[in-house]
Amino acid sequence: MTLSLPRNLCLCAVATCWFAPLSANAQILGPMPSTAQGNDPVTKMDYAIFAIAAETPKGAGASGSTAPPATLTIQCSQARNHRKVDLFFDPAAEINTTLRTFDTASNAVPNPTAKVALDMDGAKTFKLVWERMPGGEYHYLNTGGSGNLLTPLFLMQWMYSTRITRARIAGLPGEAEFHASNLITEAYKSPLCKP
Repeated sequence: MTLSLPRNLCLCAVATCWFAPLSANAQILGPMPSTAQGNDPVTKMDYAIFAIAAETPKGAGASGSTAPPATLTIQCSQARNHRKVDLFFDPAAEINTTLRTFDTASNAVPNPTAKVALDMDGAKTFKLVWERMPGGEYHYLNTGGSGNLLTPLFLMQWMYSTRITRARIAGLPGEAEFHASNLITEAYKSPLCKP
């Protein structure tokens, strides 16, 4: 004995199976980033900046707190044919798309460092050294003397592939969750950010 289903029911079931994953993925691509690009007249640096806020503002909840959300920023720059990609995490600030520059003088006082954990949606967690900038924002220390062996572009590939990145600072409560796929997609459109 064979069981046959009406043709319309089969087509409906196939359509539901096909579109359900697409809508689920669409929900976690994240917000479109705020962007800025240009040339800084002081440093003669070309730059492109992409930033998003965390999905849930830190401190929001039953208490009704309106603390600003955490932000994740990608800054790509080029000066004298040298390209650089920088990552920034701010646990409590509004989106900032202004160019960040660094004091590279030999007598510059180094910023304090902290471990920031990037949890790639449970698939992998990276515990890396970031410097705390004077304004409270954290800057990922590129490979080199900091002991970090991963480039910002490598971390961006993880962010894109796992779609959800959670950031936590060692010794501080709470974490920020970012849906970073659109952030990475838009950054890759810039020639300054291309891998």
